[in-house]
Amino acid sequence: MTVFSSGYHGPAGNPSGAQGGIIQIRQTIYKTDQSFSTTGSFFATGLACAITPTSADNHVLVICQLTFQPSSDAVCGFRVSKPNSNYLDVGVSGGGYQCIVAGTQNGSRGAFPSFSLLDTNIATTSSTNYDVQAICTQSSRINGRDNDYRAMSVLTLMEVSA
Repeated sequence: MTVFSSGYHGPAGNPSGAQGGIIQIRQTIYKTDQSFSTTGSFFATGLACAITPTSADNHVLVICQLTFQPSSDAVCGFRVSKPNSNYLDVGVSGGGYQCIVAGTQNGSRGAFPSFSLLDTNIATTSSTNYDVQAICTQSSRINGRDNDYRAMSVLTLMEVSA
């Protein structure tokens, strides 16, 4: 399911003297149960959403809430990619991957990593796709399910005026 909203500035607009605000919101709710055997390299989780900014000077706030089920004692990391192999910078210095690490999980019910990133370098008014990728030390599942457990992951994009 994809949810669209535009022009939201709260019930009474911006507070007196305030600048900026939320221009539009795009959201994807991802319910597909997928297993991945890929380890040691980033792979697409299937969680993706697109937004078409109204101004190239604005920013996009990316909010991700995942249901991820690594098998065994896996360590998983996540990153958000954009077209042309660009990745949102999470401020990690010293080289390596730009990612958010979910930590170790024993595979029972899953891990629930959540993170937010502000893309201050959109520089376009064309539709831009944001894609969540993962890297794990063991095989894993996104939105893992069994008979009594249903899961979903959510990716929300908000265009914020500069």
